Amino acid sequence: MKPGVKLSSVWNRMTSLWCFIVISEKNGIIKYTLRVILLVVLPRDYQETTKTSAEVIKDIMLKDPTISAADIAKKVGLSINGVQYHIKKMKASGEIEREGGDFVGKWKVNL
Repeated sequence: MKPGVKLSSVWNRMTSLWCFIVISEKNGIIKYTLRVILLVVLPRDYQETTKTSAEVIKDIMLKDPTISAADIAKKVGLSINGVQYHIKKMKASGEIEREGGDFVGKWKVNL
């Protein structure tokens, strides 16, 4: 095969898969490199129904009132500081309260 780029793509309305085969030659050695790109497009109705980070944190607190901010961060995929930021905002607005101490307390979500 001659050096160059060969392109193949497969797509439907939600995903697009692009495969590139890059063929190069150096010092008489032919090198094949495969590059794959997967694009996922979420449907508009899904994008509109997603929850904010604060709403997800409140849902987690409702399911497990004794959960720590560190465990929430692991579940949500935010940093601990990010979770603490949302907790501070929700406490200030009265959306959540902490009953008891930091280690033995539990979250109360005001609906």
